[in-house]
Amino acid sequence: MSVENVSALVGLAEQFGPFLFAILFILVVTRTAHQWYRESITRGPHANPAEVRTLRLYFILSVYCGIGAMILSVGWWFYAQTRGMYYYQFSISELNNEDQINSEYFSRLAPMPAVAGAPQLHDMYFLVGQPEPFNKGQKFTVQYYKLPQGTGGNTGTVVTPQDIIVTYAGNSSDAFKLVTQAGQPPTLQLSEARPDAALNFSALRDLARTAASASTASIGATH
Repeated sequence: MSVENVSALVGLAEQFGPFLFAILFILVVTRTAHQWYRESITRGPHANPAEVRTLRLYFILSVYCGIGAMILSVGWWFYAQTRGMYYYQFSISELNNEDQINSEYFSRLAPMPAVAGAPQLHDMYFLVGQPEPFNKGQKFTVQYYKLPQGTGGNTGTVVTPQDIIVTYAGNSSDAFKLVTQAGQPPTLQLSEARPDAALNFSALRDLARTAASASTASIGATH
């Protein structure tokens, strides 16, 4: 088996989970058991009665196990479709144009109202989703880096991102301000949620639901 075939099989296992196991069990184990049993009663000389009974029992058990695996896989699919998602949302406010934050979560940049004579600031909103409830103390990481002033997004300077840890404290939503000091790693300080926070988080939830629906449709299309 080539590396490409193994990679394809691993990808299918990640995508279909119990479905793939049930199908492989029926196609490999049950078919093999049936072939052995058929050969035992059709070959010459015939197998002895004890061997025939053993192979018949093995075939019958493999059929029932295959049916059970398929039922479990269908049950898992229904559970996965109905269990829903849990969400935790947080924001980091009053960032300037040089402050850049990357993450693996759903995110949204929201400019703050402009103030004459002051630099333009913006807020970043993040939405974390997972299929099981969050645990107090659970940590989430975003990466922060600061662009050299006056370069915008085009700079040849190598910038090393720094990890910022957000710790879940049991709230469904938290608001933070970024605290940076020369020579010190960036930290977050709790702050008051901004008036437009609910609107921005709602947009992120719509985005998450759209992504989940697209993922389900993609899996269904592959069938």
